[in-house]
Amino acid sequence: MFKSFYDPEVEKRGAEKNAERIAKNLLLKGFNIEIVAEITELNLERVKEIAKEAVN
Repeated sequence: MFKSFYDPEVEKRGAEKNAERIAKNLLLKGFNIEIVAEITELNLERVKEIAKEAVN
């Protein structure tokens, strides 16, 4: 019998981490917070947090 190790929550978290990485890069390039949120599909509050982290 084959047991799958696929976990959709792990995949979802990986996709979210990738979106956060992209958001940080876009913010560092000077993109507007609202545009970054739209492009990455992250919520605006999370993009604002990433922007604060990127400055520090």
